[in-house]
Amino acid sequence: MNCSLLVGLLIVALARGLWAESTDPTAVPLSTASLTCDYLEFLSSENVVVARGNAVAISSGTHLQADEMTLYLSSQVVVANGHAVLLSSTTRLEADHLVLDQLNKEATARGSMYLQDQTLTLQGDMAHYNWGASTGQFHNVYIQEGPWRTWGQRLERLGPSTYRIRRAGFSSCELNPPHYHFRGQTALYRVNERMSVTHIRPAAERTPFLYFPYYTKSLKDNAWSYTVEPGNSERNGTFLKNVFTYPVSGYSQAKLLYDYYSDAGNGFGAEYTYSTATARGSVSGYQIDDRIDGRRRWNLRFAHWQQLAPRWQVQSRVAMQSDQNMNDIFIGDDYQRVRQLGESDVAFTRSGSWYSARIFAEHDRALDADNNRYVTDKTVLPQLGFQSSALRIKKSNLYFNFGGNFRNEYDRPVDPNAPTGATDPIVPGLDHYRQFADAVGRFSWRLPITQMISLEPSAGITENWQSSQVAGQELDPANVLQGSGQTGLNLRHRLTRNLDYDFGHRYSVRWKPNTFRRDHAADDHGTTENALSFFANYRPSREVWGRASTGYDLRDTSPYRTPSQRFTPPSLEMGYQPRRWFSLNAREVVQLSPASKPQSTVVDVRVGPDDKLFFSAGLSYNIVRPGELDLSNGAAFHLTRGWWLSGDIRSTAAGAGGMRYNSLDVREKNLVVRRDLHCWVVRVTYKDRPGSHELFFRIDLKSTLDMRAKTPAVDDTQYYPARSKTAE
Repeated sequence: MNCSLLVGLLIVALARGLWAESTDPTAVPLSTASLTCDYLEFLSSENVVVARGNAVAISSGTHLQADEMTLYLSSQVVVANGHAVLLSSTTRLEADHLVLDQLNKEATARGSMYLQDQTLTLQGDMAHYNWGASTGQFHNVYIQEGPWRTWGQRLERLGPSTYRIRRAGFSSCELNPPHYHFRGQTALYRVNERMSVTHIRPAAERTPFLYFPYYTKSLKDNAWSYTVEPGNSERNGTFLKNVFTYPVSGYSQAKLLYDYYSDAGNGFGAEYTYSTATARGSVSGYQIDDRIDGRRRWNLRFAHWQQLAPRWQVQSRVAMQSDQNMNDIFIGDDYQRVRQLGESDVAFTRSGSWYSARIFAEHDRALDADNNRYVTDKTVLPQLGFQSSALRIKKSNLYFNFGGNFRNEYDRPVDPNAPTGATDPIVPGLDHYRQFADAVGRFSWRLPITQMISLEPSAGITENWQSSQVAGQELDPANVLQGSGQTGLNLRHRLTRNLDYDFGHRYSVRWKPNTFRRDHAADDHGTTENALSFFANYRPSREVWGRASTGYDLRDTSPYRTPSQRFTPPSLEMGYQPRRWFSLNAREVVQLSPASKPQSTVVDVRVGPDDKLFFSAGLSYNIVRPGELDLSNGAAFHLTRGWWLSGDIRSTAAGAGGMRYNSLDVREKNLVVRRDLHCWVVRVTYKDRPGSHELFFRIDLKSTLDMRAKTPAVDDTQYYPARSKTAE
């Protein structure tokens, strides 16, 4: 027989209400209860309803369905068998056998139990659950949250999002049995927050290999990470690099660094990087008492940019360290391995609709090579700058722009004649504060000749002032004003849609100090520039481009003797990139005198993206090193499935030049071997260059790498440009 909703309600009425016969004020009213099924039987003597075949009972937002259902109307208990499912606004409970106490909002489940609520999803064999108080006990449970799965012999629910697990285990490896897992006696599990485990034992396959009395792990997306890199360095000995990374917020992260070197000692450092829409920057420091040479080495870097107001910005940069080789020895990811200058500056910039103004301060420390220490080289405190944009005069094609600077500068010039080993090789009497100022004004006129040709004549003046000038080994306290005037003419011709060129002329004369008259008494008659220039640009498509440039000096008093000496060495640049994964670039500068020959040549070719299979090759030649050719080759590819190899080699070929090179000297080798072990990634890095041989080992969980990739990361490449990203 097929029972309908009306039949169900009739039986409920005869039995004084389905799930409603109770003195409890929360009992479900008759109008909110319903029962549907394929076959219905009412046992009046026992006040029991038996429903079979697609039985569905609904009462006050609670939905129960099963193959067979027995309803005890007096006690408001329901026994459901066969694909039993309990649904409420916040909970889904499935089991083979389910006993439901509607009055106390309790359920007992047996056989292939599945529970899903607002905070967690778990599976088990048996459960006693109170969905009203969100408490209960579960046996042989399994929990999946993100890449981590957790299991245990018994789970006790202490609240809506807090659990206690007995004989707990967890792993991010999805195989069964997993390649690795962690075992513990008791675990306190807070959903999406943290799991803390006592008496924990990491295990490979089924074999434990370590013991910790306590372990805690964050379950948040921005969880902290801890990496250890063991290795060996030719100079510093066996080492162990430790990095603790903690994302302070979604826009900032902090790192603590500890390095152990068997020969050099212990190094400590910290780093904090942040990035928001209005501010970004990084500050880092590192220090080590180097036992090898008995000196304290340190490194400090700071960078900051901030939008103070819609038109105001501030930016600052600091790069200081104890000696020039600090980066090369201990800060291996630094872009500038050998630093000759320590820099620090801060600037405030205001950007207007037609101008920009700047307040700037700078302090530089230069390397004293004789004593291997830094000394004050220059201090600018402050510098004021102003620059206008090209201002159009009324509605004409005449434009005017101007600008100027003022600075108060402390200069300590080095004496080239100082004896070797001098304590302070600074010229005595010249290290004083001096004031400098400059101003420039320029007119330009854009004159269309035809649709394809235009002329732009220009004229301007420049004035430079300083409070005193260097005269030999002394300072002349007299103020000096030195100016110049310039004219220019530029012809731009667009020959075709893809080809255009600029042909120009510049003429500049120097004025006598403290006057506005040309310095005719000088050997060059005051002519500082009189030259032609040529620049051509050709781009037939988005994939191909080419540029060429040169110049010709017209001065009568120039040191050049022949026309070929007057030419600026012509340069030619070409590029070809038909696909994202392929690029070819080349640049050559040709020297014309005393003989026509290449002055510098650079060629670079790359096939494949950075983070996948790729190959790169390049060569570089410069006439200052005749007979030498710098070569670079890099590649990354799979050796076999699971094995990844990447690296580069930099070498110098030497010989007679041209194509005749008879020796090859390898300058630097970098090699990374990576092994994919399903849920682990093992990486070995080898670095070899003159004076430095290092070998790194690193093991990462894939879940940790995936977490880093998904976590809102702070981009630190602008502060540490040589830090490897593909190595992760």
